[in-house]
Amino acid sequence: MNVLLVEDNAETREVLKSALCSAMPDVTVTEAADAASGRELFAARDYDLTILDLEIPSTPGSIAGDIANGEALLGEFRRECAGGVICVLSAHSTAEGASKAFTDIAPFDVYGDGVIPSLSYVPKDKMRDAVTLATKINSSIATLDEAIFARIEPSDAVNDCERRLLLRIAVGLSARRLVAKRFGSGLSSSKVFAVKLFDSRGSPRGFLAVKLDVTIRIVDEFARYQKLVVPLLESGDLAPVILGPLHLGRRSALAYRLASSRELSLFQLISQADEKGAKAIRRLSEIEHNWVQNVYPKEVSVANVRRMLVEDARTTPAQQKLIDAHSALEAKMVWLREGTQHGDMHGENVLCTSEGDLTIIDYADVGRILPPADSVMLELSLIFHPAAKTMRGTWPTAEQCANWSSLDLFLEGCPFPETIRACREWSKKTTEAVSDHGVFAIAYAYAVWQSGFDPANVELAVAVAENAARNLR
Repeated sequence: MNVLLVEDNAETREVLKSALCSAMPDVTVTEAADAASGRELFAARDYDLTILDLEIPSTPGSIAGDIANGEALLGEFRRECAGGVICVLSAHSTAEGASKAFTDIAPFDVYGDGVIPSLSYVPKDKMRDAVTLATKINSSIATLDEAIFARIEPSDAVNDCERRLLLRIAVGLSARRLVAKRFGSGLSSSKVFAVKLFDSRGSPRGFLAVKLDVTIRIVDEFARYQKLVVPLLESGDLAPVILGPLHLGRRSALAYRLASSRELSLFQLISQADEKGAKAIRRLSEIEHNWVQNVYPKEVSVANVRRMLVEDARTTPAQQKLIDAHSALEAKMVWLREGTQHGDMHGENVLCTSEGDLTIIDYADVGRILPPADSVMLELSLIFHPAAKTMRGTWPTAEQCANWSSLDLFLEGCPFPETIRACREWSKKTTEAVSDHGVFAIAYAYAVWQSGFDPANVELAVAVAENAARNLR
């Protein structure tokens, strides 16, 4: 167990550390005597418990303690680690007397056992209560670890905090055994697992897609889900949230219910059988058809289409170079509808059975976006996504990407031509009665975005952007 102790009084630190080590011989106590040191240590690793004195000096060498320093640190800790356990120490007899900031924060049950609140208050004349809290946390962790038999693949796919979040989900759904398989290893901070739950007799309790990410992204995704996805759940191909958001340490989780086991990503299905991939794409097109019905087109600049993926203030040098090369293009206006789109449609956000039944997951970027964003992004993810690299082999060349709009030339040597054709049909269907300029505007934006990642893909991204630009002139 790891404890961070932020307390300016050396004698108090020694008393608490000694009591913690006596109660739990395996505990590691890290000490800080001021706000600056506490901030630095807190950022360096995860702690199972943080004990924070509010009246502390601001920096090493400062003598006078100030409650404002502790209050500021408490707010930072809570923002950076919403699922952490914090015990506030103070000479005041009540939390309200110590700090109004304390009473503005609503604690929650961290381990799901009704024992450990995320925020506690301990007067300094009752410091033994902080040691008692630490032992309860240690017990809750041990109980959680023992309650569920878990097999996670690969075994190094999660840290301790993420593993406990998966266990908490299993406990919350009355399971006793969990098998979790990670999908891919994308470029973001998130991790997605296909999870099977079983009872004590080995009978299935359910199938889930579980997403782990930093708290701010999980909270935002859940808000998007409630606003934009819930009204669309009747399609049956979108996964409903069954549990979450759950917070533990710096990580949070959402658990999506699946109707049946989905052990393949769409990428994996395509690599097994091109015709099954094409069938899945056509099904995605049917699902999203209702998302963009009765939506009137509007005129937008290519620059604003690009900003959906690459904001002006957050460009990499490679991205900015490509934008600068097409400054005239960025000013061009195109007609597009504005409808609900997934916003991050690639082969690892669609889970499938071997027969091609599918479920769309991961709603972190869902929003009122410009179709045909999803169809174009899905097609181009077969070139640029890390998980598709082995699938595509040496296809396509930069020359083929420069001929992206000439489908037959582009598809020469393609391992999955029917899947690509199905994506093009989907894009064409989405832009009917508007203009195919929208397809090229999205392709340009996606190419600029991808130019900022794998250097090996920059040449391909530039070629796709050049092709899109020619078709938009």
